[in-house]
Amino acid sequence: MFLLNTLNLYKVMDPSLVLVCTVMAPMLLWPLQCSGVSSDESILDSQRLDIIQPEESSSIFEKNTQTSSIQYFKTDNSCHKNKTLVGIDSDEKCKIETPRPLFQFFKGILSPTESKELCEFVWNTGLGADPTSKNFLERNKNIRFIKVLEKGFETNDQSWYMQSEQYNDYSGGFKRYYDLIPEHLVMGPMYNVIASYIDYLKIPTNTIFMIQLQSSIIRATDNGDGDITGQGIHTDGCDDAMLVCIDRDNVQGAESQFHASLDGTQPLGDSTILEAGDGVIFRDNKLFHYVTKATTTEPVARRTMILIHSPFDGSGDLNPTNQYGTNDATVQLRYDSPFKNHDDSAI
Repeated sequence: MFLLNTLNLYKVMDPSLVLVCTVMAPMLLWPLQCSGVSSDESILDSQRLDIIQPEESSSIFEKNTQTSSIQYFKTDNSCHKNKTLVGIDSDEKCKIETPRPLFQFFKGILSPTESKELCEFVWNTGLGADPTSKNFLERNKNIRFIKVLEKGFETNDQSWYMQSEQYNDYSGGFKRYYDLIPEHLVMGPMYNVIASYIDYLKIPTNTIFMIQLQSSIIRATDNGDGDITGQGIHTDGCDDAMLVCIDRDNVQGAESQFHASLDGTQPLGDSTILEAGDGVIFRDNKLFHYVTKATTTEPVARRTMILIHSPFDGSGDLNPTNQYGTNDATVQLRYDSPFKNHDDSAI
């Protein structure tokens, strides 16, 4: 298991505390950055922040990083000093808090070798069709459910899931069936990302969650109507989620965004492109997310992603810790054939 106990994230906890992060690794091959807001503060008080890493770590979220430094100041003058993150004395007067942000962007959490193996599967074997994407960009998808064990995790063979229509008015309210992600991918090139996700969030033993491997197909003939999700700004109805880019071949746009409101009037930070190997973890029950439209100048382009949502057993039940709603959809697939059979949809 890849432990993340040494991950140091520093956020502004009140208006009197200002943090300025300076990354001191100009030659770094895989820099690691973060933008987000502490879950303990208003999501409207958004600001961008570099992630600061210790020198030694076993986590894939922390690999290939170097020691950074931080400056912090309090207006009451009780603290006013520069600190180095590695080797801070525990008895120093000024203790830096390390709350978890609402969302964090990471560079290089999926290695080139892992990305290549996953791409080869997508290109050569192919993902199953996703018929729910008929009203937006063509999408192929495989899924797998994961159960957290005391040491590691295991898969099961559930091949469907359902979202409540409270979270997804477009494709919620019925069972959606998909091909399974092969075991050798879950326990091979996807293993490190899944294990670190579990460890970072400290997901309890016996928790069930879902991973997805999906590709969006973008064509030049789409004329700029490259809707990735068909949902607009939304929540997925879980507590936490992670997106990891495996490949984005000849794709423009498709930028990740976070919002405090469904109507998009309260954006949280700037739009961010997830390049191959990049990922983002976010609090699905604390904000909304969105991906902008994708375009290409080539005849065909592809954007392939790993998605992780927890906790999630696919039952379609409401999550008591996610009270967020959804935008009204112009099309509601649960009322259309062949999707309207909620119990035994043979998609």
